[in-house]
Amino acid sequence: MSNQLAKSSKDFFAMPNVKAKLTELLGFNDSPEFHIELVEKIPLKKRIKTVTIKRDESLYQKIIEKVTLAREYYNRLLEEIK
Repeated sequence: MSNQLAKSSKDFFAMPNVKAKLTELLGFNDSPEFHIELVEKIPLKKRIKTVTIKRDESLYQKIIEKVTLAREYYNRLLEEIK
């Protein structure tokens, strides 16, 4: 990368979803219809959320190192089991 910190933006949209497994996410007395109505009451322009993510190359390198060590440890344990 040309600079140390790169940016990426992600957009999220709040949409009512009847097919989603809402009952798994809701509490005992919650109504899926109530939550769908709540989302539908939000104006479309306000349902959009943009999140900007800064990428720090030094942290990325640390992640690579930790994943490599974790894989080595996993393989060692796997060999002990065999």
